[in-house]
Amino acid sequence: MLHINLETCVSTQSYLKEKLQSDPSLINQDLLITTEVQEGGVGRGPNKWTHFEGAISMSCLLPTITPLTTAPLQVGLILSKFFRSHFNEEVYLKWPNDLMTKEGIKVGGIICQLEQNKIIAGIGINLFKDEAHHTMPFICDGLNLKKEDITSNKLAAKIYGYLIQHFQTPFSSTEWSSFCYHLNKNVKITDEFVTESGIFTGISPIGEAILNQDGVTKKVLTGSLFLI
Repeated sequence: MLHINLETCVSTQSYLKEKLQSDPSLINQDLLITTEVQEGGVGRGPNKWTHFEGAISMSCLLPTITPLTTAPLQVGLILSKFFRSHFNEEVYLKWPNDLMTKEGIKVGGIICQLEQNKIIAGIGINLFKDEAHHTMPFICDGLNLKKEDITSNKLAAKIYGYLIQHFQTPFSSTEWSSFCYHLNKNVKITDEFVTESGIFTGISPIGEAILNQDGVTKKVLTGSLFLI
């Protein structure tokens, strides 16, 4: 594993892409970028990821999987299992790419992009409780980990090793659903053009959200999900 830890950067994803442009041979390595402070973290669509003190901000290279649409779901599932097995910390999933507390408050997010024959996975996780979470224009939270026990860049390296070990395990939509905090709840999913509402009953093998709309099944591949 090649691990580059930065004091500060705009975006670990942007930095990783720049490293690949300057040295294309790095695409064949297990490459991890972490930073102590991320100034312009990328979220889904136009959203930004706000960096809190001690949080994990990381981007890494992973092998491609089939179907590719399950990549962020697979990362989320593996992260949930990692925190439960290593810290007894319950981390739940929100379709398609968020990490949540059992109360349904966001503590992390995942962005996956295809780069040549690899996936660049960007991961942000608030490891600790912080009063600043409650001053944000959106509700977020942190995990119940203790700052004195954890160095975020070292934990990121452990997470990356765990991802490499498990990422190509066949994706299980059933197992993913068992970690989903909004399973069997009323939701709406919206993108730029369409909004769909219904009861979230799980996901398909390719990662589509499955909605029950008054007895009619509707599958949605992309969008932002909200509880109704």
